[in-house]
Amino acid sequence: MWALLSFRGRTSRLAYWRIWLACNLVGAVFVVLALFALQGVGALGAILFAPAILFAVAAFAAWVRRLHDRGKGIWWAILFAVAPFVTGSMAEYLSDQNTTASLAESLPFSLAALALSIWAIVEVGFRRGQLGTNRFGDPPAA
Repeated sequence: MWALLSFRGRTSRLAYWRIWLACNLVGAVFVVLALFALQGVGALGAILFAPAILFAVAAFAAWVRRLHDRGKGIWWAILFAVAPFVTGSMAEYLSDQNTTASLAESLPFSLAALALSIWAIVEVGFRRGQLGTNRFGDPPAA
C-alpha cells in the first residue's frame, strides 16, 4: 500500500489506469458509506472520510509518477491541477455577473479550463512514456 502513496519513480499507462480506477471506485464507496454514517450516527461517521482521502492521495501520486514516466516533474502536475481550477473559477465568477458581456468574457476562461483538462488527460493517460531511463528512474516493468 505504501508504494501506491509514493511520488517517486515511474508508472506505466496500464498501471496508472488500474490504480486510478481502483482508487476512484473504492474512494467513492467510502464517501457513500461516510455520508450514510453521518446520517445514522452523526459526526462520528465522518471517520469514514479518512480512507477516501488516502485513496485520493494514491490517485494523485500515480498521476505524478505517470508524469515522471513522460519525463515531466511535479510542476507539471501542479500546472495540470491548479490552472484548470483557476481559469474555471474565473469563468464562474465572470458568468455570475449576469450580464451579456460577462458571459462573453467568461467564455475564454471556460475554454482554457477545458483545454487544460483535456491536455492533462491526454498527457497522463494516453501518451507513451519515455523510452529508457530518464531523470526519474528506470522505465516501469511491462
